[in-house]
Parts: sequence; C-alpha cells; structure tokens
Amino acid sequence: MSYFSYKNQPEFGGYVIGRPVTATLYVSPDGDNSDGISWARAYTTLNAALDAASTDASAFTTIFLAPKDTPYDIDTTCDPTWAANVAIRGPHRKWAPITNSHASATSILKLTGKSSVTDLAFNQTGAVTGLIMTASAFRIRTCGFNSSACTGAVKSIHIDGTAGTLTGGRIEDVRTIGNATYTTGIYLDNCAYNDFQVIDSHHCLVGIQIVNAASDNNFFDGVDLGGCALAI
Repeated sequence: MSYFSYKNQPEFGGYVIGRPVTATLYVSPDGDNSDGISWARAYTTLNAALDAASTDASAFTTIFLAPKDTPYDIDTTCDPTWAANVAIRGPHRKWAPITNSHASATSILKLTGKSSVTDLAFNQTGAVTGLIMTASAFRIRTCGFNSSACTGAVKSIHIDGTAGTLTGGRIEDVRTIGNATYTTGIYLDNCAYNDFQVIDSHHCLVGIQIVNAASDNNFFDGVDLGGCALAI
C-alpha cells in the first residue's frame, strides 16, 4: 500500500552537503570549455561535464550549472545516458533550463548512476520524455518540468526500476506542467519505500502513474494534481 498525506510539511535537506564528493565540475556559457574545474574554465555544455565525470563506483561528482537565457541543449539521439554518480545543481528551476532538440531524441536525460538533480528546468518538446533515473536513492528537488508543447506521448519524470526495485528515493518540491493529451507527470515503475513531497502535476493526461506489483509502501505528502484527465 502507498500512503498519501496532505499535511504539506516538506523537509529540505542539504542535498550533497556532508556527503563525499570526489570532484566538482562547472558548466557556463562564459567558460573556456577546457576542463571544467572553475567557472573561468567551465565546460559550455552539460554533456561535456557528464562525459568528464568519473564512472568509478566510489566516485561522486557535483556539476554546477550557471544561469543561461537559452536552454542547455543535450542535442543527442534517443535516451542520452550517463552512468557516473552525479549531483547536477542549477541556480534556480527557472534559470538553468535543459532540453534535447535532436530530431531522434526520446528523452532529455537518463541517469543510471547514484544521482540527484536540483534547481533545474526541463523543457520538453515533440515526444521527448524529461528525466529518467534508474538507481535507488534517486533525488529530484526544486525542479520544474514543462511538456505543454509536446506532440506525442511523454513522461516528465520516469523512475525506472525494471532492472530491480528502487528504494530510498525522494522527489520534493517539483512542479510539472503537462499536456492533457500526452503527458504522464510522474511514472513510477517497480519503486518501493520512497518519499514524494510537495508535488504539483497540472494539465496532464495522468498526474502520477504507479506500475508493477512491487511498487509498494511509498509515501506521498502535499500532492496537488489539477486539470489532469486522470490524477493517479
């Protein structure tokens, strides 16, 4: 059984504060695109920083994105996938938008390592899903997803546990603006014992979809589902 509460009592943590970070990389349109170790030497694309992040199982990389007036464009076919353990942090959910404009793209970003994203905006177009995460203890905080311009079936957030049950995750203070014909706001597949707090999903075909018999004992607190054809 999953538990829904509407007390609206979010708990905001320090994200990666106090956790081991083995490298820090920077992304900015004003960087020189050399090695990403400072704002002056910042990579100019998120792709480059993710490519540079170590895939060693014991490594953990924080990637900081500078504000940008136009989206950081992944511009990569299918599901652009990175396996590093990463925390991607923007300055504000409206100040560092991410998109994937490639004609053959199926998602903006897929993270298969231990990962978190904070203060980012995901701008979806066409039939492009927003964010896919496949590891337990996933974190999505203070992010926004906009798929109102999509023209095909999409998910804004896809937590994919098809390779094994995902546990210990958290989605917190996240807003999705969808398309009532095409969007599933949050799609949870084989997820158990996760926390979802302060979630707004509006104008979606489905606000939250939970699949797989093992998806159990999840906790929902402060959920607002408005203008959706099917809320849950």
